[in-house]
Amino acid sequence: MALAAVPGGILADGPGGMPMPMGRRGPQGPKSIQFAASIAGVDTDFVITDFGTQVFIVITQAKKIGSMIEATVSETREDPLDLDEGRDGRLYEVKVLFGDRRLEHYRTYARALVELVASKGSRKSMLLGIALKEHSVEGFRQVLAEVRARIGPVTERPPDDDDMVLPRGS
Repeated sequence: MALAAVPGGILADGPGGMPMPMGRRGPQGPKSIQFAASIAGVDTDFVITDFGTQVFIVITQAKKIGSMIEATVSETREDPLDLDEGRDGRLYEVKVLFGDRRLEHYRTYARALVELVASKGSRKSMLLGIALKEHSVEGFRQVLAEVRARIGPVTERPPDDDDMVLPRGS
């Protein structure tokens, strides 16, 4: 996309090469970040991609995806167990799409990550591709900390612009 500075603001090329004010956006592609970290002493690769309606997170220590898990969050009008005395609640659903269904800790990762996404103000569903060589409670906490440090809050924006992934330090 070619950018040109003009009096009164910055314009970007719109459809057919016509200038379009930056306030009006054309179709946007997915936004993605990739990083690596040592989790419990094991090199771990991460990719977080925001597709607009869904977030795709890859966490791998094996350079491949071993399981794919879908996690969703929905708002309920009331807490089904009435533990919060009339406050609205959230209902989380986690479903293994492929991979070893016996690896319950993968479901735990998915549940925690979709809760993290929801805590940032988003109702996006999440797909988790995961393959871990080592699992521990400390490793789980480190993974969540790494992802939390890179997911930004959803701010007041038009409904079609629900970006969430920010580079570390933003």
